[in-house]
Amino acid sequence: VGEQAPYVEQGKVYMLNGSLYVQLNDLADSYWIQPSFDATGTRAGFKGWLKKFAVRNGSTTAIVDGKTVKMTKPAYFKKEKGSKQPVVYVPFQFAIEALGGTYTGYNAKTQAVTAKNMQHPHVIYATHNGNASRIVTYDLSQLQ
Repeated sequence: VGEQAPYVEQGKVYMLNGSLYVQLNDLADSYWIQPSFDATGTRAGFKGWLKKFAVRNGSTTAIVDGKTVKMTKPAYFKKEKGSKQPVVYVPFQFAIEALGGTYTGYNAKTQAVTAKNMQHPHVIYATHNGNASRIVTYDLSQLQ
């Protein structure tokens, strides 16, 4: 198996009380993982083909693939103008690990977060009986 290129996220890094946070909605969306919220808007679940995780506003406890994990800092939700759902922010390291990757660091000068072993989805669009479908697959051969 060949060496996978490192994952780099730049420009969407937020510092809060000395910790790196990422907007989980955007990151999850790039992996075709869809968010859902409970009636109170304080619990967010994210579910995709290979991953499932949930966080609660103000809590350091999360559920990843059915297992309870602790985040280094609490998740926080923010209601943004014009959005029906809150935006979910979590520690960047948690987001990377919840998506199956390994957090490798942050460069403050370039504001880039790096990770390895990220599972990148591949999307295929198909039509069957006149209905368009999006099929998401993952290239698992690249995982170490």
